[in-house]
Amino acid sequence: MYNQIRRQEKKEDLIRHIQQTPRAECQHDTESSRAKLIQRDFLEIDSAIIADNSIDLIFTDPPCTMEWLPLYELLGKLASRVLKEGGSLVMSAARYTSHIKCYSCN
Repeated sequence: MYNQIRRQEKKEDLIRHIQQTPRAECQHDTESSRAKLIQRDFLEIDSAIIADNSIDLIFTDPPCTMEWLPLYELLGKLASRVLKEGGSLVMSAARYTSHIKCYSCN
């Protein structure tokens, strides 16, 4: 229980730090870099921020609990719109898997 509380406190500290730190919406491409980092809530992203079929990779570490599952469909729709042909949506959620019931296993 102690470790669980500590993890939650660290998570809350990180969220507070991110919210208090001024940030640019994105780092624009330069001649020396093809990468573009966009750090924001994916629900706020529209075609003015990311054009259709313009992204090679989306990497995310979303919450993986039952209450967040409806957002996975919305993330999939965004990925379908913005990813180039052959692009990838990569999600890291391994540490949360014990909270999700596997419907295909039952």
